[in-house]
Amino acid sequence: MTNFLLTNLFSTFLLHRNLQWHRKLVWIAIPLFFLFMIVQAKYIVNRLKKNTFHF
Repeated sequence: MTNFLLTNLFSTFLLHRNLQWHRKLVWIAIPLFFLFMIVQAKYIVNRLKKNTFHF
């Protein structure tokens, strides 16, 4: 019984720390994703403007 309680206590603590780490990762990853998408879109638009031939 003691082993069961200690295991549950430790797993709860570990899960709590993993969730905190995951929240930080998500808060960093989502803005970076949108930033890189905007940069990539601007790069593609500039390449298309540069590579189109005007007669």
